[in-house]
Amino acid sequence: MVLVLWDDSSNPYYGVLTNRTGATYDLSLGSTKYRISARDLRDAWFGAYILLWQTPPNYSGSLRQGVTHSNVAWLRQKLTETGSDLGPSDRQQHFGPELHQVIREFQLTEGLLADGIVGPLTWIRLADRLAMPGPKLSS
Repeated sequence: MVLVLWDDSSNPYYGVLTNRTGATYDLSLGSTKYRISARDLRDAWFGAYILLWQTPPNYSGSLRQGVTHSNVAWLRQKLTETGSDLGPSDRQQHFGPELHQVIREFQLTEGLLADGIVGPLTWIRLADRLAMPGPKLSS
């Protein structure tokens, strides 16, 4: 996670948060690594960050009901791995009403806005739930 940090100057600087151990964080600023306390982090960070995540294969953005795309078949497979009950479909690449409902249920379970649209936050939560490869902040 890339944090937007501030000090006494009028311009922000950027640091990469690489690890958390209790209330201590490992932060990289360029090639220099620091171990800082939560208090020190709070003094320089006001909540702005850039989250890095690995997109699904052939990613083309958000998916919603009515769309036909190869990512829909991949999404159906991954949701089945989470235990979602998606029956067989002769249109694996089509985002139909049944998939829309399963997505809404997944979003509710994950504490997301349950709009049935598979946007970045839903993709990220699905990848996290399945422990898929990607950047992670470990503790």
